[in-house]
Amino acid sequence: MRESILAILSKLEDDYEVRILYACEAGSRSYGVENEKSDYDIRFIYIAPLRRYLSIIPVDDTISYKQGEWDIQGWDIQKALRLALKSNPSLYEWAHSPVFYMKDEELTDKLRTLAQKEFSKRTLVAHYTNMAKRNLRAFEEKGAPSSLYQGLRASLMAENLSMDGVAATILMTELIAESIHFSHHDLKNVLDLKNKATNQSFNGLLGKIRACIEQAQQQETRLPHTKPDINGIQELFFRKLGI
Repeated sequence: MRESILAILSKLEDDYEVRILYACEAGSRSYGVENEKSDYDIRFIYIAPLRRYLSIIPVDDTISYKQGEWDIQGWDIQKALRLALKSNPSLYEWAHSPVFYMKDEELTDKLRTLAQKEFSKRTLVAHYTNMAKRNLRAFEEKGAPSSLYQGLRASLMAENLSMDGVAATILMTELIAESIHFSHHDLKNVLDLKNKATNQSFNGLLGKIRACIEQAQQQETRLPHTKPDINGIQELFFRKLGI
């Protein structure tokens, strides 16, 4: 399968005349909860020829490819680095993905350092608590299994980010292992529901999610509201362009 993925990425490079610097999984496969029916949610960062960045004509900064089991999307390095300055949650997850297909060492190391040391934990926790609340409401109103799954995942991310001395991760089993609110049994039940293997009540889990959200929100104001150093990011951009 890896060969097929690399072939698609190579074709995208040729079709769009870009060079991919980093490509990783960003869905269930990066969270360690995939099954045999899971799609491949691949995300990448690419760089274009220098002349494109000097053009007076606006150019697209996103590449998308969706077909069958493939859901692939890429961001131009300029877009990615601008979003890094805002502690973008998607980039945070890309940086911590345990499954990658292509990587430029310098960009990868910088992205992971930014995510771990310079991204605003306050911004990230606010994002994940809001995500958890939205999905909790959606599950209560419509009962969609994916909403409960996303609500649990967002709660675990918010909890992980708001705890001191806990390693950053996006793997669900590792998030559960560090959690004070949830258990592996909770994760199994939610995945069973997502895979249509159970019809049990989840009232207890909904209460845990509410408690986790409340605690994360209480911790939010004490978390550092840092901002990545724009000069270091700018220099990285220039080096990748050969300037």
